[in-house]
Amino acid sequence: FSMGEQLVIGLFIAGITAFLMMKLNKRALRWNLHHYYAINRHHWGHSGSFLDPSYCSVCEAVIVSSGGASCDCCGLCTDNDECVANADENIPCKPRTLINTDITSHHWVKGNLPTSSCLCVVCGEECGEGVGLVDFMCAWCSRTVHTACKPQLGQHCNFGSLERFVVPPHCVQLSRARLRRGLTVKRVSCPKDTADWQPVIVIGNVSSGSSEAEVVLSSFRRWLNPVQVLDVSVVPVEEAARWCRLLHEKLVAQPTSPDASDFPHQSRDFSSGAPENSDSTLGSESLDANKESVASNTSELPANTTGSEHAAADGRSVTVIIAGGDGTIGWVLNTLYKKKLMHRVKVALVPLGTGNDLSRVLGWGPALDAPLDVPSYLDRVLESSPVQLDRWLVHYSPASTMHHINILPSVVPTREILMNNYLSVGVDALVTLRFHQARQSPFYLFNSRLLNKLIYFGYGTKDVLEHSCESLETKLVVRMDGQLVQLPPLEALVVLNIPSWGAGVRPWSMGAGGRSAPVQRTDDGKLEVMAISSSFHICQLQVGLSEPMRLGQCSSLQVTVLDSAVPMQVDGEPWEQQPGTITLSHSHVATLLAAPS
Repeated sequence: FSMGEQLVIGLFIAGITAFLMMKLNKRALRWNLHHYYAINRHHWGHSGSFLDPSYCSVCEAVIVSSGGASCDCCGLCTDNDECVANADENIPCKPRTLINTDITSHHWVKGNLPTSSCLCVVCGEECGEGVGLVDFMCAWCSRTVHTACKPQLGQHCNFGSLERFVVPPHCVQLSRARLRRGLTVKRVSCPKDTADWQPVIVIGNVSSGSSEAEVVLSSFRRWLNPVQVLDVSVVPVEEAARWCRLLHEKLVAQPTSPDASDFPHQSRDFSSGAPENSDSTLGSESLDANKESVASNTSELPANTTGSEHAAADGRSVTVIIAGGDGTIGWVLNTLYKKKLMHRVKVALVPLGTGNDLSRVLGWGPALDAPLDVPSYLDRVLESSPVQLDRWLVHYSPASTMHHINILPSVVPTREILMNNYLSVGVDALVTLRFHQARQSPFYLFNSRLLNKLIYFGYGTKDVLEHSCESLETKLVVRMDGQLVQLPPLEALVVLNIPSWGAGVRPWSMGAGGRSAPVQRTDDGKLEVMAISSSFHICQLQVGLSEPMRLGQCSSLQVTVLDSAVPMQVDGEPWEQQPGTITLSHSHVATLLAAPS
């Protein structure tokens, strides 16, 4: 082998070794479905390292940096598997539900206090000084207290600064699920002593993508009632819909205080030149100083809105936080739509995917580049503004001789999906399809955002030479609002519902043509249709050296695939599209939350 080949092989072997060592060092103990709602059960996670000096809550031994486990619900730390079993048996976790009481008491955990300054809630002096398990912290409100001062403190906990977001255990009743193992939420009541109650539901999918979702959900479990945090790889997403329905019923019945408001009364829209928000916690992205400022959106609900729609309008809808990429967002929104809950919820995002185009548009950032600070994030949710997002029905009817002559029309299969961000046919869908197939391979060992982007770039570069979708204009017939469109030579047809595409590119507003192009909005009931000439054209768009071929805006779109299959994607989900007719029509509107500037 040459020196270069030896270097590549050496780096590959080193990478495989590092990956295996990381997996062996960072084990994960997860709930199974039966224990997900267990009342006093800990949720253990083995950590590869404890950054701060920590002691076992069972045997009080020092936890070495390469071992140990901690409960992400109450903060209890253990040294080994024997201590984990001992803690499960003898030390309860903070309760998910309480019966026959109308208050929740402090849940004190001894020792392992934060290294940052923490003062005793009774005497005001420094807590946690000394060796071993010293002093106490409440797993609900995070207050700290000296061992000697603890008897002077009452038992009633008010959940601290996040009181308005928490569903207290004494307000939750669980029951056994009928069609699956485990428990489900049966009843929720409003806390009597919480003014302006605004509970949140957090949804993530640990089995999708990298391990970021697991870390984010763990952070939320620490601050909220763990039953508010749903991992849809463990519990069905319908459980989240059930939570939303029960909470909304209570919020509608709750009297609204005159000075309480979830959000500013003015909502926001995001035109093609609207800048993205940048935040150190959720990732940062350089902003073009010449971009247009965010325009105010004066659209309101129709005057004949009643019941639940009024509740959503005056801020009494349920806040749902989705931690994931565009695929997870679509999955959750589709479930809420099927359950007829879209007008009862408003959705905030924690970006965990690869592209995160919708998160970029709404100002939550392109990625989660730092550990999530839950209190700061919930403060931003409280200051956020509602934004209306059009959702589109994509209907596919296959080409069939039987269909045209009306023989057995019920046999001809059709397909319908909902679109949030964009649809494309051609080369960019092909690159996405190849990347998706590579990620499904059993040999795909690594999973990180950077690696995903490198692989994606590799497939795009490969197609620059191959031109796999050349002469795509001869395979498609496009009608916008019923009018036939003459297609230029192209290798991709892209349909936009939001300004961002391809992990942050804003093609509609690019170049000289972008200044005269119609304004792009997320709530105008219109789609933007554009053509891309090649993979190299995509590369030029990525760096701002070109602009797309704009075909125009429309309220309905029909694309007919003529003779052979073509690659197609909707919101990053790709497939091989067989000949047939694809129709896009407006379905409904979702309310999402735009991060404060």
